[in-house]
Amino acid sequence: MKIRKTTFVATIVTCSMLFTAVGVGASNGIQKIQAALNHNITFKLDGSDWVPKTSEGDKLSALIYDGTTYVPLRAVSEGLGADIAWNSSTQRISINSSSSVVSPNNAVEITTPTPSITTETPSSKGLMYLSGTTAEMTKKMKEQAATIIKLYGEALSSGSTAKYDTYVDTYVSDKRENSPIYTTRADQKERFKKAISDAIKSNDSSKIQKYANALKNVSVNDIEISLISDKNEYSQSFQYKFYPKDWSAFSSLYTYFTFSAIEYDSSSFVLSEAYIN
Repeated sequence: MKIRKTTFVATIVTCSMLFTAVGVGASNGIQKIQAALNHNITFKLDGSDWVPKTSEGDKLSALIYDGTTYVPLRAVSEGLGADIAWNSSTQRISINSSSSVVSPNNAVEITTPTPSITTETPSSKGLMYLSGTTAEMTKKMKEQAATIIKLYGEALSSGSTAKYDTYVDTYVSDKRENSPIYTTRADQKERFKKAISDAIKSNDSSKIQKYANALKNVSVNDIEISLISDKNEYSQSFQYKFYPKDWSAFSSLYTYFTFSAIEYDSSSFVLSEAYIN
């Protein structure tokens, strides 16, 4: 079975199309361009014919801009067996493969899990902080991933996002001055609410309830690690994936957790994003 999640951005082609439709200031890092899709370009993957597709199974085409051909990043990465994830807080696409390369000219990062890192642990008002080793945090956040998935399932079942809202208000920091945290709690809650609304509108009620039940029954052992980013001076991310049993791969869910410095040059990192799609 397959659930439709209409807000899920599957490929870089989708992002590129935004550039042709929206003209905004350079301060946003988005530039209006004129580009074209070439439907005649075909692909071979490891010597075999291959067709890149969206999460809904729709065929994707290469995009041509200024003499350069751009291909669907998510489809290509997953075709090569790599994990790919989007971090809205840092505006970074991360690809996890067997090598480690960081390109200074774009938002693509290829990385491998890092050795253990120890961080101080302040505690206040229930907020969640980065603490202990990377291995310890990976285990801890895997448990939190199960919690977020269950909250997603409950929201689909009831139509209410109140429990997720409470989670965000309790554990996630709001936007802070003089820090890399610029996403507000309200933004995250609104994004979650829209994802739930879109999923409910795009599927019949019977399918929604079956899918919701599969999510509410998730266990920590059902969750896989997607990507653990390197910790830098601004943030560290923990990303996980879940494939509900008896559902297609297109119905999989990814959970994203980002810990960010509470202030620039601070060694204390607080949970700044907890999201799922």
